[in-house]
Amino acid sequence: GHSFVGTTDGAMWYDQFRKKPWEDPMEYALRSPLHYVANVTTPTMVMTGEADLRTPISQSEEYYRALKLLKKETLLVRVPEEFHGWRRPSHQLMQQLYLLAWFEKYRVKDN
Repeated sequence: GHSFVGTTDGAMWYDQFRKKPWEDPMEYALRSPLHYVANVTTPTMVMTGEADLRTPISQSEEYYRALKLLKKETLLVRVPEEFHGWRRPSHQLMQQLYLLAWFEKYRVKDN
């Protein structure tokens, strides 16, 4: 939403909006995942680097907290010293292990 505008380093897309966020907050809200969080039906894992400047951790925490308030199945994974793309091989491995465990937990099991 419009809170993202003040926290991201990705300002190059601002000109795609007709107005500034304080002039038309709804234009930004309608493009925010948070606006649609009540529609989530799939268990959702949010993985975020604590040093991410593109999608700051506050955005991940806000979405995760909304899912929790709605009693949706969710998990927040915070990775220290990582940015938008994870660079350390140990963190990349951890990411894959979290993903495998998450999908295994929620996949439909054969009888």
